[in-house]
Amino acid sequence: MKPVKLNLTKHCIHTEIKRLYNKTVSDYFIKKDADKNELEDKIELFKNALESFDFGELRITCPELAGGGECDVYLEAGPNEQIIIKVNEISITGERYKLKKSGGKSNGVKSRKTIKGCEKRN
Repeated sequence: MKPVKLNLTKHCIHTEIKRLYNKTVSDYFIKKDADKNELEDKIELFKNALESFDFGELRITCPELAGGGECDVYLEAGPNEQIIIKVNEISITGERYKLKKSGGKSNGVKSRKTIKGCEKRN
């Protein structure tokens, strides 16, 4: 499956992925002539991303993912069902930004260093 371009001009990455997930599920049941296999792949990609990433940490570390920027952002499935977010050709995987299972919140101290290329443009 090819990468999915995310539009973060008006909202954050979490909202965009949820929006795309809901739209794709709706399309799956409403559009009779749609490619069901492609829609299933997208649904799985969005679901895995929503369940895997600590979006609060992502928005802090990469301000472009908080929305309002004009960065090129893509979501794709990598090897072994790994979810990858690409921001200006920089790959972010779920390993560093994985959601910890402790009441739904991230635990532990993580670096607050901004990812190069993710500085918010004004």
